[in-house]
Amino acid sequence: MPAPAPAAAPAAAASSAPAAGSIEGTYQTTIVADGQGEFSFSLVIANQGGALKTSVPEGGDLNIVEIEVKDPDVVNLTATYQGQGPIPLTGKRVGADEMGGKWEAGGFSGTWKAVRKK
Repeated sequence: MPAPAPAAAPAAAASSAPAAGSIEGTYQTTIVADGQGEFSFSLVIANQGGALKTSVPEGGDLNIVEIEVKDPDVVNLTATYQGQGPIPLTGKRVGADEMGGKWEAGGFSGTWKAVRKK
């Protein structure tokens, strides 16, 4: 996944979740595409009207369009890249300020990690 040029990405809708308040914040996020390199960006997660919403300011061709929190530790994101997708990013929380996991789509695969900014 080559790194796209920075540009504003629209806010995205997401699912509601019981643990919404504990995951809100701004995260430094990195998606690694095996054999292709990595892409770093800021991911903002906010609770708006009881539903989690995501946005990727300056994400360019990459956008996180959905977040789902299951139980206290399972976090699944859905991304699009250059308007293509969905790309499921399955993962888990590691403590209160970190989450990450794996992804696979369109013959590509890799990992992702997000660390809450202080």
